[in-house]
Amino acid sequence: MSTATIPHRSVPATAPTNHGYKLSFLGVLRSEWMKFWSLRSSWIVVPLTYILAVGPSIALTYALRNEIGTGKELLDTIYSLLSLSAGLSGLIVIAYSVTIVTNEWSTGSIYSTVTAVPRRTPTFFAKLIVSSFITILVHTLAYLTILANLSYIGDTGSFWSDKDTWLLMLIQIVGILFYSVLATFIAYLLRNTALSMVILYAFVTVVQSILTVLALQFEWMRNIVKVLPSSLVQAINEFVISSAEQAPPGGDSSIPVPDLTLSANWSAFTMVIWVVFFGVLAWVTLKRRDI
Repeated sequence: MSTATIPHRSVPATAPTNHGYKLSFLGVLRSEWMKFWSLRSSWIVVPLTYILAVGPSIALTYALRNEIGTGKELLDTIYSLLSLSAGLSGLIVIAYSVTIVTNEWSTGSIYSTVTAVPRRTPTFFAKLIVSSFITILVHTLAYLTILANLSYIGDTGSFWSDKDTWLLMLIQIVGILFYSVLATFIAYLLRNTALSMVILYAFVTVVQSILTVLALQFEWMRNIVKVLPSSLVQAINEFVISSAEQAPPGGDSSIPVPDLTLSANWSAFTMVIWVVFFGVLAWVTLKRRDI
């Protein structure tokens, strides 16, 4: 019996090869879209946003069905309905704009996200696009529903061909999108769902109201109120109403105090500054802060 053994040839272990696969931005965007709809809360907050945007405005339309006028009065009615819609649904918009970011940290999935997309920037913009698209889609459908109901109840469809109607609708969508984008950026900065929502809700509702009341007593505070998000959106809406062809030369006394708002151009410019400032701050924080 031979004790000779067959020589063993050691074969180096083959490391996992990288075939040059790189996750594209569309792949990241698709992943974030699927991730959003995989959450049970998403199937609750999105329909709830539509319901809050449409329900109260339709109820108000029925209440005012005998007082719906034409021309400038009709435009004022449309503004009131869309503003009521945005004011209520905006609270839900802030909620899902925050959770689409903070859920990553609360569930720990941020680690797998960073592993899949180490650069982080594609994920940053993908989340922003997903939340913005949902906001635009839901509110476009909601506002069209409100206008269709107004056309039916008020027995007037003349506003469908009025550019001021579509401009008011566009501004309301831009305004609610403005809040959605800011909420997403704040969520990236704080990385905490409860804290982000409390700060945003307090700032949009309580702080805005308190500062507005104080501005009526202290003139130096008016400059602060003018650059608040709600004041910026309000200023642009007022510009559309006051510049409508049906508006009387002297304006309308129902329009809020002009001293608390900037001009339409400066309001739009200030909104851009808000977005750019918090956007850059959130992006830098995401890139440089440890997970």
